[in-house]
Amino acid sequence: MKIRDFQDSDVETFVAIRNRAVPAEPTSAEQFRQAPKDDHFTRTLEIDGKAQGFGVLRPWPFGGGPGRWAIGVYMHEDFRRRGLGRKIYEDLCAEADRRGWESLRSGYYESTEGADGFSKALGFVPWLREDAFSLDLDRDFGEDLAEALARLKLDDVELTTFDLWDKPEKEKLFYKFCLPIFRMVPEMQGDPDPDYETFHKNNLRQPPFRDDCLFIALKDGELLGYTQHRLPPGGQPFIHMTGVHPDHQRKGVARVLKLHSQQAQKDRGFSRVGTGSAEDNQGMQALNRELGFYVSDSYLFVKRDREGGSPEKE
Repeated sequence: MKIRDFQDSDVETFVAIRNRAVPAEPTSAEQFRQAPKDDHFTRTLEIDGKAQGFGVLRPWPFGGGPGRWAIGVYMHEDFRRRGLGRKIYEDLCAEADRRGWESLRSGYYESTEGADGFSKALGFVPWLREDAFSLDLDRDFGEDLAEALARLKLDDVELTTFDLWDKPEKEKLFYKFCLPIFRMVPEMQGDPDPDYETFHKNNLRQPPFRDDCLFIALKDGELLGYTQHRLPPGGQPFIHMTGVHPDHQRKGVARVLKLHSQQAQKDRGFSRVGTGSAEDNQGMQALNRELGFYVSDSYLFVKRDREGGSPEKE
């Protein structure tokens, strides 16, 4: 057994092992290669000349400044529960020490076998629980959308997608628009705002995100709100984020955006859409259920904050 640097020849094996571990969010070799990884640290655990496990250390994707790292370990099913995942974790922690860390963060679907025990054994503690919702796109949403538009407490709202929004420097405008919304997101509370480059890379240019899957509501050419879908290869759309500017919340904008995006994805031939919502976000929880979403799983965010010393030695 040895742990070595990740190589391009490992990509297909990594994607296969990861997709079996996280079936709700599949990726592809092509998409993996396209994703920005200049600040990622990826390692391969090799047994008898074959890659059987992987570890990834990367900046926390929601931003929050230096020192916050996302950490993930993926093992082939045949080599779990042998202490090998811990060896990868310790290897990643040594790199985290070199880079400087304040908080290591991870997450997993609670249906993932062995994930809870592995996380607790490494000293991670629960931080935030989200319900994972699914919605079958087996009906037309046009009538519901028309009713929601009629009830909207705003006039002359335009629904479109980011790629069709004719606005100079729209990516920087979208960044500024999102900041007050991000400050209300549980995954980001207590963290500094992401800088523009981090936001742009993680929220607009990662391969699962496409401009035609970023649905926006406009009034007089200005943003009111958005709902952004991830579109994994071979998978179904997943609503990554729905946000409405604080000045326009509780007016029905989020309902209209979700119905509009659901109809658009149905028209594109998809049969299901997923989303997630923090358990204590009562407003979004209620809206998801009213729109027909049902809970299909739970996702648990866990973290380990630094209190002195290296994480693998504490």
